[in-house]
Amino acid sequence: MDPSNNEFYRLFPRSSLTAEQLEALSCATGLNRRVRRENGVITAVEVTGVFHRYLSPEFLYTVEEQCRARYELASFRILPTFAPGLFRAEYLGEVAEEATRIGAVTRGFFRDAVWQDDGSVIRVGIPFLDEGVRLVRENHTAELLSRILESRFGEKRTFLIEQSADAAVKTTERQNAYEKLLLEYERQARAAEQARGQANAAAAPAEATPQYERKRADCLFTDPPVEEREGDGIFHFGHLRFCVNDPKMIWGEPFDLSDPTPLANITEPLSSCVLLGKVFAVTEKESRNGERLNVNIGVTDGVYSLYLRIGGAPEELAFRKGIKPGKCLAVSARIYRDKFDGELTAAPKAIAGISCVLRADLAPEKRTELHLHTTMSQMDAYIQPAELV
Repeated sequence: MDPSNNEFYRLFPRSSLTAEQLEALSCATGLNRRVRRENGVITAVEVTGVFHRYLSPEFLYTVEEQCRARYELASFRILPTFAPGLFRAEYLGEVAEEATRIGAVTRGFFRDAVWQDDGSVIRVGIPFLDEGVRLVRENHTAELLSRILESRFGEKRTFLIEQSADAAVKTTERQNAYEKLLLEYERQARAAEQARGQANAAAAPAEATPQYERKRADCLFTDPPVEEREGDGIFHFGHLRFCVNDPKMIWGEPFDLSDPTPLANITEPLSSCVLLGKVFAVTEKESRNGERLNVNIGVTDGVYSLYLRIGGAPEELAFRKGIKPGKCLAVSARIYRDKFDGELTAAPKAIAGISCVLRADLAPEKRTELHLHTTMSQMDAYIQPAELV
């Protein structure tokens, strides 16, 4: 094929494209070039035109990168308009990929999507739970997909993004895969640290300062925490005793409290468990648009602690106002490893208020402790120590 008959080649004769690439691009007609200049130098190029054969985004991205590098540009974009009749349903995944490229919230959300096109509405089932679906919708992804489809293929469709039937299964699979990946990264980091230590030891002089292994303590208390079921709805976990005989539902549906899991035994992700704890901290953070709230609730048994994390619209989380430090809770939750700090975290399914059993003074002879300050204390006081002796 004579390259001079190729419109793309005539526009970019120094592109150094292969014969196969030029052959594929020969289907383009009516090409127009738009450039952007900075200080008189062309830095970006956009090419538009009608393509009478479908070319995949991967092919066009490769051509764009070759032209960008050849002409030493900051950006080179090919924006095709495909001839009528070329659209196929199997191209919808590539439409989503193009949306990702221009900044839409689509990356990863449409990897296992299910597309259903009835000629006017395209229903997209994505394998994510309510929060993921809401995120995609709130960022106007459906409208952007409609614009891309119309500009590329001349097809007008309304996109409806919803949760797929296998969303729960796929979410669990992703979480398990992430946790395995995180464990592998940790293993590689430990191996690299060990290798560096061995290399440093080999390079150190014979009388180098001895290195002592320091193990991380699980908790600050020297006495082992208690894990005892005392009967009659009383559970002695850590340094606290909880009574679950009269739970008051705060959020969610009632759940079984007969076999809670001590916080000390939560050492890995769990699909479902019931935990007991006393609230020591409550924090909340609002999204920029004010439509979403993230609430963190820290609970403890006096030895071990765990954070509960809940997200949703502020009106859906109104119950949070009744949860204050010092309140005892029973929580039905899923345990997962947070992808940012790597800590085990609880995603509540339901929350109930319970009571904490105070330690009883069973001594036959009661005693009282007197506490006061003198002029030797850091606190304000007027009395001299000698006056008390």
